[in-house]
Amino acid sequence: MVNESDLTYLFLLLRHSLSSERYTLNEIDWQAVYDLSCKLGVSALAYDGLSLGENLDIDEDLYYKWLGQSAVKENLFAQHYHALKAFSEACAKAGIKVFVLKGLAFGINYPVPNHRSCGDIDVFCVHNDGTPAYQDGNEVAHQLGAEVDTHWYKHSQIHYKGIMVENHDYLVCTREGLNYKE
Repeated sequence: MVNESDLTYLFLLLRHSLSSERYTLNEIDWQAVYDLSCKLGVSALAYDGLSLGENLDIDEDLYYKWLGQSAVKENLFAQHYHALKAFSEACAKAGIKVFVLKGLAFGINYPVPNHRSCGDIDVFCVHNDGTPAYQDGNEVAHQLGAEVDTHWYKHSQIHYKGIMVENHDYLVCTREGLNYKE
């Protein structure tokens, strides 16, 4: 069960991290807030809010543990970024544009983009003339040495450099939606 006050303080940290607003909070169970931020996958964003605080009564070891957790997120973001860059550059050489969808692309809207958690990378590939390039994107991935699983409903799963890229065949969730094949 989540403690309501811990959740409230976590939301305050997240609000501050997104607004760069300075604040002071006292008598907080920082360990509980940290644990909750890790459980919800927002520890680095919460750390950004924590780093804006003034006169916070937080244990130094916990502060550095939180900082370390943020560094882990930065490292994972860098892995995603480099895998995507290599895939996109290989696609560009084959005349394919790669559009990043959702997750990783939304990170640019955060004050510290590499603190946004990311799981996989969602992409949509088109040829330079605007025609779909789903199959050709998969072929480029094969040529890069990636493992490509095409047995999924709306996308393939490309496992490349330890990162999963979902190469979407459709821009919407169903085949009935508008797509380039019709």
